[in-house]
Amino acid sequence: MSTPLLKIEGLGHVYGARRGLFGTSPAFRALTGIDISIARGESFGLVGESGSGKTTLTRNILGLERPSEGHVLFDGHPVIDLGRGGERRLRRRMQIVFQDPQASLDPRMTIHDTIAEALVVHGPDLGIARSGYTRRVLDLLEAVGLGREHLYRHPHEFSGGQRQRINIARALAVEPELLILDEPTSALDVSVQADILNLLQRLQKELGLTYFFISHDLGVIRYTCDRVAVIERGRIVEQGPVAEIFDTPSQEYTRKLMDAIPDPDPDLSPLRRLG
Repeated sequence: MSTPLLKIEGLGHVYGARRGLFGTSPAFRALTGIDISIARGESFGLVGESGSGKTTLTRNILGLERPSEGHVLFDGHPVIDLGRGGERRLRRRMQIVFQDPQASLDPRMTIHDTIAEALVVHGPDLGIARSGYTRRVLDLLEAVGLGREHLYRHPHEFSGGQRQRINIARALAVEPELLILDEPTSALDVSVQADILNLLQRLQKELGLTYFFISHDLGVIRYTCDRVAVIERGRIVEQGPVAEIFDTPSQEYTRKLMDAIPDPDPDLSPLRRLG
């Protein structure tokens, strides 16, 4: 059996007591006993409400925080205590696309410089010389549906959907194996959301990417993912194939999340029935 690309074993995270302006806040357990295994090429979803632990788990996966218990393994190796060279290699293999496409871009930088910035650090590992940066940036823009005319524009000149395409291109610049998608469509209009989700599916097929898709929206997870884990108050309450979790959820919490999915037929909406 092949090694999972990402494996999380017994992960727990406790934030210690903190002293603030209005006194000392007690220690807080954000995660408990998280076990997740993601195969290469898979699209895995994590769904839960705000405050359920999704952000803390993401920070542990990226090695930005040290778990209190358990391990995060990427391609069989821990994501912490890698040393400077090891951290740089991990950053290249694991990238993230954030929720807010505007806040993710420096308004002072052109799109060319935004995407090429990663190549300054990782270009030598990819065999890309400085003279090839512009060609690489252009190829990436074309891959996400943009073009040469966008190279030297600034973020404010783009729509929200275009800015998220730029963020995706930037994440792909260093040829990652795992893409963490942190609510990548929640700040976009519904019609634009569909375009971005279709783009992500196409890129996954073309590039063989593995996705860790984080969302509070089960509708998005159902459309994009092979398997899903449901997190509540820092614990995984159930996980499995998307069809199984959606058709026969075992937990009341999951059923409540599913009930919150808008019905495509307005006549069947619970809001309409209330009238």
